[in-house]
Amino acid sequence: NIFAYFMFNGEEFISSSVRTTVVVVLLAVTSAGTLSVLLLRPTPWVTAQSNNDGSASAIKDSVNLFLTKEMLVLSITFFYTGLQFSMWSGVFPTCIGFTYTLGENRKALSMICMICVGSGEVLGGSVFGFLGHLTTKWGKYPVVIFGCALSVVSYTLIFLNLPSESPLRETGPEHTTIIPSNPYLVAFAAFVMGFSDSCFNTQIMSLLGDAFKTQSSSAFAIYKFIQSLSSAIAFFYSPYLELQWQLLILVVFAFAGTAAFCMVDGEGRRKVNRLSGGRGEYFTKSYETFPQ
Repeated sequence: NIFAYFMFNGEEFISSSVRTTVVVVLLAVTSAGTLSVLLLRPTPWVTAQSNNDGSASAIKDSVNLFLTKEMLVLSITFFYTGLQFSMWSGVFPTCIGFTYTLGENRKALSMICMICVGSGEVLGGSVFGFLGHLTTKWGKYPVVIFGCALSVVSYTLIFLNLPSESPLRETGPEHTTIIPSNPYLVAFAAFVMGFSDSCFNTQIMSLLGDAFKTQSSSAFAIYKFIQSLSSAIAFFYSPYLELQWQLLILVVFAFAGTAAFCMVDGEGRRKVNRLSGGRGEYFTKSYETFPQ
């Protein structure tokens, strides 16, 4: 994003040469990162497990896990995280770049906002990493509820600052917004959206690791599959729906995903507390090992 900012700075309309340079550089970095992963030595336990478990068995286990009540409910939360990902990674910077009232440097501003999203993600991950002992005591759902509230705040700021036609095409001075477009409010909305995204993703990963210890690989595979599927769906409809309708979809799924997460997290804690004699071993023992 920093590289793209300097490339887009001063460019009201991005030229073909600038696009080519950005794509080539990012492709080279991506290729180098992929090559680095391929050159990593496999860990001994992964090698041993791959010899014992076949691909067909892994797919069967994933399907069986997906059909459980807890995973079906959590799929709503997974679906929302994919919609939110498509918003901050694709739709939101496009809207900024197409908003005429943000000035000639609006393309560079979109990259600054992406940096703000990343800053919010890093801060959120750091905060919840240091305060992990509080989630052990009070549960994960308060963090997700907080993340949902932040999401609504960010979507409201986006709705107020960007014209409804901004996901579809370049806008002009005739395309008005509810309040005058403010680049500082837009950047703040980006930061809040990144922080809210970290609220959901950190707690989802923590929940999957705690609640599905013996099937963690299948649980995370389902999570990424649903998330990627919803992102693909959102990217498909984003060039056709005006901004307010896309934000409405996000708000609806934000509340639904939060309710689904709270349901699973609360039920798991109650189940483990009851079967473990009130010792609250939710975070040291997977509740899937207890009888239903």
